Amino acid sequence: MRIRLLFLILVLSFATLGLLAGKKQLVAPNSAEEAALLDAVRSGDPAERAARLDAFVQKFPQSAGAAEAHYLKIYLEMKQWDQALAHGRRAFEADNGDPDVAADMMQASQEKGDLAAAVQWGCTAGTLLGQDIAAAGDSSRQETLRAERERIEYETYTTALKDTSAARRTQALEQVMAAFAGGRYARTIPGALAAAYQQSGNPARAVALAQKAVEAEPDNEAMHLLLAESLFTQGRMDPALQHARSVIRIMAGHSKPEGTSAGEWAAYSRKVRGGAQSVAGRALMQQEKTDAAIPELVAASQALEDSPQALAPVVYNLAYAYFKKGQWAYAKVMVDRAVQIPGPYQKLSQDLRDRIVRFAAQPAARR
Repeated sequence: MRIRLLFLILVLSFATLGLLAGKKQLVAPNSAEEAALLDAVRSGDPAERAARLDAFVQKFPQSAGAAEAHYLKIYLEMKQWDQALAHGRRAFEADNGDPDVAADMMQASQEKGDLAAAVQWGCTAGTLLGQDIAAAGDSSRQETLRAERERIEYETYTTALKDTSAARRTQALEQVMAAFAGGRYARTIPGALAAAYQQSGNPARAVALAQKAVEAEPDNEAMHLLLAESLFTQGRMDPALQHARSVIRIMAGHSKPEGTSAGEWAAYSRKVRGGAQSVAGRALMQQEKTDAAIPELVAASQALEDSPQALAPVVYNLAYAYFKKGQWAYAKVMVDRAVQIPGPYQKLSQDLRDRIVRFAAQPAARR
């Protein structure tokens, strides 16, 4: 972090000279003010630099705005978040085209615990960096800006995901998706946003977003899975089954993305396939297609064994499928697993176990 801050101090010094796109000349080039400002921030610990900045502002009050971005960085180093935020707001008033200020304000807001403000500042930084990329004529400069924008995009996105309120998380993700359209995480953000819509009681918007996503990207397994789960919940078994099978087809031909470890990819693949097989098996059970449902449910039970809440409806339905087939031993094994999982399927599983035990104890002639 110290290396990054020192680098940004040098960058801001060049920005003062007006050499970077999007930066205002807050002090006159080759002036006494410029020399004094560069001398104030060139070296020393944060307290020393702050004292020299104080002296600069007293000597050149008309150039005080140029000092604010430097104060922001100094107070970030000193972990004085309130001071950093106050100076950062003034720095942005002085130059609202500087993405470095917005990025530093995002960091200060994160440290302060204000997730909404951090997301807003991150989106502002991303928008300004996008403008700088478009304005930069040099390809190497564009690459540098793109890398910084991608870093900001990741931090802003992950910050939005941290909000425990589904309503606030929805609003934050909407901001991120708009600010970083076409970015590296453009494929991932809609899924998180659709899930937030569902959790905040807006399933219609979740489905609409997912449908729009699969129209633009037919092999987006995350959106197909979300549609499968949403449509199943709505009782629309045929389209739910169709989307679940699309997930299984996509994952069969999906290779590990670059930058993802083998372990991460294996866990992700298992979870996604298991979710799709769960929907497929349960939809087939609803359609009274027990023989077709059993293989899907068996596969889902194996894939989701480390996810109890996702596993519960699978093993309950599998127990019921074996019960319908008169395979009492298999039914008993599955229902015993189901009753151990707390949640909405626990009572249903206990009732089903009672039925299995009662029917299994009856002579074959009475069944």
